[in-house]
Amino acid sequence: MRRFKIISFDLDGTLVDKRFDDEMWFKEVPKLYAAKHGVSFKQAYRECRAAYDAVGNYRLNWYRICYWLNRFGIRRSRKLIMRDLRRFAKPYSDAAPVLRSLKRKGFRVVVVSNAAPCFLEFKLDAAGLSRYVSERFSVSGRFGTVRKSKRVYARLCRVLRAKPREIVHVGDFRDFDFDQPRAAGITAFLLNRGRKHKPRSAAEKFFFVRNLKEFEKKLSLL
Repeated sequence: MRRFKIISFDLDGTLVDKRFDDEMWFKEVPKLYAAKHGVSFKQAYRECRAAYDAVGNYRLNWYRICYWLNRFGIRRSRKLIMRDLRRFAKPYSDAAPVLRSLKRKGFRVVVVSNAAPCFLEFKLDAAGLSRYVSERFSVSGRFGTVRKSKRVYARLCRVLRAKPREIVHVGDFRDFDFDQPRAAGITAFLLNRGRKHKPRSAAEKFFFVRNLKEFEKKLSLL
């Protein structure tokens, strides 16, 4: 019989919605770019998107806001930009109640995210979730890679001094939050809020949940 000790959560799309990222990368940065270079917002948006795509999301710089501010010649500080957009870092309605409940039950709650360290800490604080989280891990900051992989989850186990069978992970991205932790021996649930994913087998169906409350209920059945 498994005895789970640690519950690991993804961040964006799981605990916090993705509007902050959309506002920053596709509205605020292009707006500042337009002001800096004297072009229309539409042109600035196209040029920013082209630059993002050229770097690609498999390189660490893609996640680093300071890299982009320097590249685009934008002088406004990262902290001021984040402060202005703080209102967009909103938790899902089920996030705080479930995290609070799990913590009260004695689980060690951690967050593992592809987000850069500054965004990870900022979003948890802005969303009011920091108090429930014991440890947080930025994959790009802590492990020097851009994607949660089987190797990253294995390293996470070593850092947490836990065996894979003692950890449950939940997130909304099929590869990074479901397939990869399972490959590392970790029990994983796929958060399927919009029901965009379909189980590949009957055995997988149990581990697909529509919200975090359903996740917590199924966790109690294991």
